[in-house]
Amino acid sequence: MLSITEGKSYVDYAFHLAPMMKRHIEEIPDLVSEHGVTSFKVFMFYGSHGLHGRSADQNSFLMIPEGERYDYAHFEFVMRGVQKAREQFPEFADEISLSLHCETAEIMAAYTKMVEDAGELSGLEAYHESRPPHSEGLAISIASYLAHETGLPTINLLHLTSRKAVDAALRMSQAFPHINFRREVTVGHLLADITTANGNGAKVNPPIRPREDVEALWEYLIDGKIDWVVSDHACCKDEMKFGDDRDDVFVAKSGFGGAEYLLAGMVTEGTKRGLSHGQIAALVSTNPAERFGLRTKGSLAAGMDADIVLVDPEQEWTVRAEESESAQEYTPFEGFNMTAKVTDTFVRGRQVFGDGNVLGEPAGRYLARPLSRG
Repeated sequence: MLSITEGKSYVDYAFHLAPMMKRHIEEIPDLVSEHGVTSFKVFMFYGSHGLHGRSADQNSFLMIPEGERYDYAHFEFVMRGVQKAREQFPEFADEISLSLHCETAEIMAAYTKMVEDAGELSGLEAYHESRPPHSEGLAISIASYLAHETGLPTINLLHLTSRKAVDAALRMSQAFPHINFRREVTVGHLLADITTANGNGAKVNPPIRPREDVEALWEYLIDGKIDWVVSDHACCKDEMKFGDDRDDVFVAKSGFGGAEYLLAGMVTEGTKRGLSHGQIAALVSTNPAERFGLRTKGSLAAGMDADIVLVDPEQEWTVRAEESESAQEYTPFEGFNMTAKVTDTFVRGRQVFGDGNVLGEPAGRYLARPLSRG
């Protein structure tokens, strides 16, 4: 992986790794000590549901060995493996964590069949109904109890998309106060809903939700119940994204690019709702940097990397995919009006973006964690 990415990134980067099989769990201590990987991930819905919606043959989909399962027992053993690494490296144990994408495969499989058999809904509304919010809540509850059972206190609940999901996460914090939960939402779920997003290009897991869930996420965020906001950037070109029938949301691929709209979108919507620029900086930079052991990132201070993004908070513009630097060719935010725009980006003091263009040659570095200020 390092040889593939070396010399191709304009920004510094690190990796989360997802242990998919038993031998991957056994490798966790070496990944921490030898390669600086301190964050791991579980996709709870992969157990009997494909990445894009229709798959029950998990061994071929996940490429796991015969006789192994990617299920709740595996998730438990991953947690035990991560906790073992925390105990082995106590000097930075709080920076070794497990992140979970929380959806329940069995609920989604049943609801997907119901929605498709009924044939009454289409597009993003159909996809939302096929992966209902209580599927998130149930998975969060299961993940939290497993964390309690295994003694793993550093749990990140990713991509929360609904009132039910965040409510479940907060209930678990009360039930297990000894677990240091972190809660995440994406800028896509804060900006778009099933009626405003630009068609099936907005298909993502968990789904884009109705407006009432979008407003609920903002309520929780402003109330300090959300720890960070991400782009969850996962894009592919148009011909890979859509099936032969572009109107069939169930055959479209999941995920879209959002990195270039993260900060502009947060300043545009966040400031209207009372967030300060400092609060936005903490949500998109400081808080995740601290959790994931990026000790030289996330703030402007002596001894820190000079990673700086300049934003014009009064520049109005309309999102157009054709004007994007991305090769994605479409965006769920097509036609969205922004009132803030990133003008310049610096990585370790070196400008990599300005005047609407990526500048210079790639000079981003792989970050073995935890990074040291010394």
